[in-house]
Amino acid sequence: MKWTARLPYDLISPNRLMRMHFAQRGKEHVALHNLMLRYGQMPLVEFEGKVNVSITRLWGHRKRAMDEDNLYGACKILLDVLRLPSPRSKKPTLGLIKDDSPNTIQSLSVKQQKSPDRDTWIEVEVSQ
Repeated sequence: MKWTARLPYDLISPNRLMRMHFAQRGKEHVALHNLMLRYGQMPLVEFEGKVNVSITRLWGHRKRAMDEDNLYGACKILLDVLRLPSPRSKKPTLGLIKDDSPNTIQSLSVKQQKSPDRDTWIEVEVSQ
């Protein structure tokens, strides 16, 4: 079983995320959720058990590669959107995976490469 999405979005570095106001971070969360609904594979699939998540950042014109530690940290909002909603949270989620903890995500692969079409994209693949 596999779910994929190719989003016209760029990851936000952890340095920018840490300094971002919580309301702005919430708006980024909602914007990413809406992009995943629009560009993601339908119907949405709810995965049971351990999953493999692969994220590829295709950086385009006027962008540059991130350090590897920044690249993994930049995936926080994206992983939060993939999981089931928390009982206390009001942020929208897709509910594809049970949790974003190591108990649920068996392997997390994050890589980046130069985009062939000069546009910035994020490719997400969740599989079991």
